[in-house]
Amino acid sequence: MLHIKNIFESNINYNIINELSNVKLRKRDIDLIDAFYYRLAYSQINITKESIASHLNFINKTNYSYQGYDKKEHNIPLTFYRLILDQLASCYNTIIRNNFQNTLVTIAVDGTYNNNRNYEEMLNMGFYDVTNNIPIDIESFGRKGKNKEIKCTKSYIKKNRKKFRNTILIGDRAYFCYDFMKFLDDNGIYFIIRSRGDANNLDPNTRLSKSNRNYKIIMDLRSKTRHIVCKNIVEKVVHDTKGKKNIIKHTIRIEDNCHLITNLLDCDNYPPDQLAIIYKSRWDIEVFFKYLKHNFKFQHLREKDKQNNYEKLYMSELIITYIAKIIEKENEHKNKGTTIKINESHLVKGIFDKLLHKLLHNKLVTNEYNNFCKTYIKLINNKRNRSFPRTSKTAFSKWYVKGYSHNSQLVKMINAILNNTINKLNKNLKTKAKRIKEINGKIIDAG
Repeated sequence: MLHIKNIFESNINYNIINELSNVKLRKRDIDLIDAFYYRLAYSQINITKESIASHLNFINKTNYSYQGYDKKEHNIPLTFYRLILDQLASCYNTIIRNNFQNTLVTIAVDGTYNNNRNYEEMLNMGFYDVTNNIPIDIESFGRKGKNKEIKCTKSYIKKNRKKFRNTILIGDRAYFCYDFMKFLDDNGIYFIIRSRGDANNLDPNTRLSKSNRNYKIIMDLRSKTRHIVCKNIVEKVVHDTKGKKNIIKHTIRIEDNCHLITNLLDCDNYPPDQLAIIYKSRWDIEVFFKYLKHNFKFQHLREKDKQNNYEKLYMSELIITYIAKIIEKENEHKNKGTTIKINESHLVKGIFDKLLHKLLHNKLVTNEYNNFCKTYIKLINNKRNRSFPRTSKTAFSKWYVKGYSHNSQLVKMINAILNNTINKLNKNLKTKAKRIKEINGKIIDAG
């Protein structure tokens, strides 16, 4: 915790902020540290500006309005938030510097959507360091970025090439684009991308017509990539809840083959099984998005996007995340050798409620910090392969209500197989039903 305290103590001052800003802040009225705290605290989900202002006024015995804190904080430049975030990232990297020294860092990329104050969808690109279990960045591309994930990813990489040195970029089928893979290879970035379909065009034994609009790129990629077929049987628990008082639980075994394209040509260090494991780690970025939406103001943004409000909000969320990650690492030795995980949401709430204000004001003593860790670092033993039905008390708040979810589709296929009505399924579900090999221990031939 001393590292974090030093970062805040040495950087939150008028000299540094005024060097980074065109607007010169004056030492009067609202305290500079409180203004910075105001923005960080506002990133917490379900918290209002009025409540933060009241909290600060109660502590400091003042009577400033939340508009006053707003005005003071607006003059703190975005570059200052980036400075703090970069130094926290450097601190975290120092703590883990002995890990994975000779290993390529795996970065998962994906897009996620949220809504602005007008309920318009905005694209955000996330980049997550899977190797070190830490977010790298999340950047908003606004309404104009909708359905343009590859274009936005390329734009981000061009601006941040240093972050992608000695890395493996992993992406799902949305990133299966010949031009994008060539872009990554030309920039010296290794990648593992799941293909759409069976990727026959990249097979050197497949005849490719010169009339194909991607002919030159495909022929170039054939010599620079490997096509890996990962065969896998996965066991799933499916809950049939629609129209039934009692939940019916089915255990199925389903064929989950995938085709991966990679420019990691070293078959000895990266055999097919290893590539499949690396690709599956992509799921960490989905968990990160869920963590953001559960703990921070991310899904629904209610501020006007003036003076970089959204970017400041994202950086504040990452700053809090890095503080939590550093605390986890500093206490990791207590849980060494265990697979039990920390309840991150509980820790983040504790940081907002008990730690952040004292940490910024350099009033956190060792005994208090130790007591905080003892109180708020809660271990959870999340057993593997646990599964629960998705239920909601609010009508139409979950996709399963309308039957759009993956579980709902599996229920349709299972019932069709058991009732011999596969022909009544649509073309897409018929194809997927053929992948189900076993239902409740009974071998199925849905072909």
